[in-house]
Amino acid sequence: MLLKDLDIIKIAVTIEEAGMVFYGAAAEAVENEEIRGVFTALKGAEIKHRETFLRMRNEDASVRPHFGFRQAPEVDAYVRELIRTNVFGSPSAARLLAREKTLPEALELGIRAERDAILFYSALKEVAEGADIQSLLDRLIAEERKHLIILSEIRVKHARR
Repeated sequence: MLLKDLDIIKIAVTIEEAGMVFYGAAAEAVENEEIRGVFTALKGAEIKHRETFLRMRNEDASVRPHFGFRQAPEVDAYVRELIRTNVFGSPSAARLLAREKTLPEALELGIRAERDAILFYSALKEVAEGADIQSLLDRLIAEERKHLIILSEIRVKHARR
């Protein structure tokens, strides 16, 4: 059975919740103030992304901006595999991962999570129908790329120490 529009929105909410929990737990676990601030800011960004998807899910269909996802079995299979291999798996797993990892490992997990989000939203963009959802996905992809760059720069800076 192919994923339906609201299934996709529910998956996006779960992905953003896992990122939110991971970055929050990572911020609590790290001692470096600069990196704590970055993790806290990334948590805030994930909260905003989650709220965007929750609004889409909860709005009445008559007032919801037009969005939909064309049924495409090859993209559906790809999206399912991205979900199956997601770095965090679930918000509770994300919390445990953040607390058990060293700073370099936490940074690497964050980078992988941002890369997974970029792949997920890019796959959705291939089958998204409607200018509103296309625009939203473009914005999310750009934001996730910024997050990946920020984490990559911190990883490089931290590795030099």
